[in-house]
Amino acid sequence: MVFVPPVTTHGSPTAIELAQRILQTITEYRQQRPGIGDLDIYQALQIAQRQVGGRSERLRRLILFVLIGLGIAAAILLFGLSGGR
Repeated sequence: MVFVPPVTTHGSPTAIELAQRILQTITEYRQQRPGIGDLDIYQALQIAQRQVGGRSERLRRLILFVLIGLGIAAAILLFGLSGGR
């Protein structure tokens, strides 16, 4: 039996339980394949996140682009109204 330390990050009870299961799976996988690296685990989590939460990733990108656009518009207005001073 594998001992998996409890996850202490804040979140809903469901999120904490899911994090514990993911951690247990990674721990067991590492025991079966000792050569696996942190990059492999990181990439696997990224792939899984994209497959499960593709919409949230697109939403994050959209929000980022909107914020960048607002920042550029604010800078243009600020420098345009002040004459570039």
